Parts: sequence; structure tokens; C-alpha cells
Amino acid sequence: MEISQLAYQAFSLFKEQQAKLHGVSVDFITKGHMFTVSPKVERNWFKHLYANDDLLSKIHTGTCKEMICEDIGLVTPTGIISGRVNNADRKNPRQPRKIGSTNGIQYQTATTHFDTYIPYRSLNEWATEPEFQKLVNAFYFEQKNAEIRMIGWNGIKKADVTDPATNELGQDVNIGWLQRVRDHKPEHAFKDKIGELTVTIGKTGTFKNLDDLVTKAIAVIPPAKRKNLVVFASDNMLLDRASALYAGANNKDLADNAVSIARKEVGGRPAYAADFFPENTIFITSFDNMAHITQTGSIRQRLEENSTFSCVDRFSETEEFYALGDYDKAVLIEGIVFVEEDANEGGA
Repeated sequence: MEISQLAYQAFSLFKEQQAKLHGVSVDFITKGHMFTVSPKVERNWFKHLYANDDLLSKIHTGTCKEMICEDIGLVTPTGIISGRVNNADRKNPRQPRKIGSTNGIQYQTATTHFDTYIPYRSLNEWATEPEFQKLVNAFYFEQKNAEIRMIGWNGIKKADVTDPATNELGQDVNIGWLQRVRDHKPEHAFKDKIGELTVTIGKTGTFKNLDDLVTKAIAVIPPAKRKNLVVFASDNMLLDRASALYAGANNKDLADNAVSIARKEVGGRPAYAADFFPENTIFITSFDNMAHITQTGSIRQRLEENSTFSCVDRFSETEEFYALGDYDKAVLIEGIVFVEEDANEGGA
């Protein structure tokens, strides 16, 4: 397929706008050179990437100046500050205490390539639209947005050469939030067992229901750090729980109410069925304890017209990492199995 004259003109205007925004010439972009996204555009880039996403709009999203950093802009409680001293004898001066602290873990950014192409067919379709340039960028942002969530939940390592055929959810692209707990707080990462207790739920299970499991898991978190906790769970787990409650209800109204509650909260805490979240898994923390950080000035792009394959190639790269602010405020439970769930004891 050939690019239409109208689409060619629209895309040429797109390149002119890119050149103006990033301080390079149109010729520089047309020749396929890599350019650094300008600071102003970078801010807008983050705004569009995070603002309208139900998960990413709630977590900590920011930038860092260096490739290796320790302070990611999150402070964690160090203990109670309120109190008093008796300094009548002038021997016990009042001692100011720091509000919060970093966790002392170093994070290193990983170069992340995000290379896509836009078919001429799409450019031809968009050419008549007044918001052509927004459509070109939306094509990019929608997928990038989804992949941040994929890697955040499933990432386990940073491979030198990634293999998307084997790691369909970006397991080898970067280290995600769950893997951070496994690496840096293993005593809060449970798989198949919690101590000597197998993680089975139901009438014949170790835990009576999902609420029972979550309540015991939250007890692992220090009391002062239990504010705003959210229970992230795989959708299949919340569906199983809802089905059991529905089956055990005495009438349809009670059943509908039970199912509604089952999908919204677990163990008295808000439940969140996250896209791309691993099955048979629960992760307990707060939204603002999770972070996706990008190095300032690391977003680089280049455009290359590829008539051989009837498309425009868009090469993009960033330096980024995933982190948690407070590892004491996170609990991971994997390998959960439902066994003969007692519907009448669903906990809702």
C-alpha cells in the first residue's frame, strides 16, 4: 500500500511540529536521526501517559536525575514523633526527628526500547481528521501505558536481550513491583505457604476464606504502616470468591449484594483487580507506595519512513525502573488455591 498524498502532507506537518517542539530541524528528523524529547514535551508525555489510567494515575510517577538513585521521592514513617521530654534540669533537650526516611535500596534504570510502526493504512485513514497529530501519538501512548502495567506486575529481571515470544508480559524487560518484594523483603513474600500453613482457602483449606487470608497477611505489616492499604488480586480469584458467595446466598438480592461487595473489598480493604496481574496471587500495599520512575531527559525518539513495509517506524527509548517506597508496607502471597469454598462463610 502507498501512503496517500493527503496522509503524506499530514505526516510532514507532524514532523515539522516535532522539529519545532524538540529544537531540531525537519531535515534532521527526516533523515532518521535520534533526538531527545524536550523538557516541556517530556512533562506533557508523562501527563498523557499516566493521567487517564486507573492504576498509573494513583501510583507515584516521577523522574530521577541519575541512572542510579536511592531517594525516589517517597518518604516512609520511621515511628511515632509525638511525645515530650522533661527538660527542667536542662539535661534532656528536645530532639527533632526526621519525618520519614528512604529505604536505602539503590535503583538503577534500565534502557527500555519501545519501537513501533504505524501502517500507511492508518495514516491514510487519519489524514482527514483534524486531530491527526493526536491520533499518531495516541497510537503510541495506549500501548506504552499497557506495557508499564504488564512489566510492573510481571517483571522479574533485566535481560541483555529480551525475548517477547517467551516472556509475553515483559518478564525479562525490567524488575517489577512484585519481584522487588521477593528480592528486598523476602520475609514478606509468601509462596504456597505462610510459615507452616499452606495457602489453601475454603471449608477444608487452611484459611476459611479470602478475607481470613488477607486479615492474617495484613497482620505482617506494622500497625503504623497500615494506612490506605489496597488488596490487589487476580481477577479469577475475585470471580471465584464472588461465585461462592452468590451460590450461598438465600435470595437473589442478597446474592447480588454479596457479589458486589466481593468485587470491591476483601478483608475490609478495597480490592483491585489489576490488568495483567498474575493469577492466584494477592499483593497488599497502598497505591502511593508503588512507583514508576523515568530518568529526566532520557526519552529519545526517531522516525523512519519504511516504504518497503508500507509504514513509518517509530523508535523510542527511555531509562526507567519500578520501585516501592516502603517494603514493610507490602505483602505478597502467591500460589493460592481454593478448595471446596464454604459459600456461607464468604466473609462479605
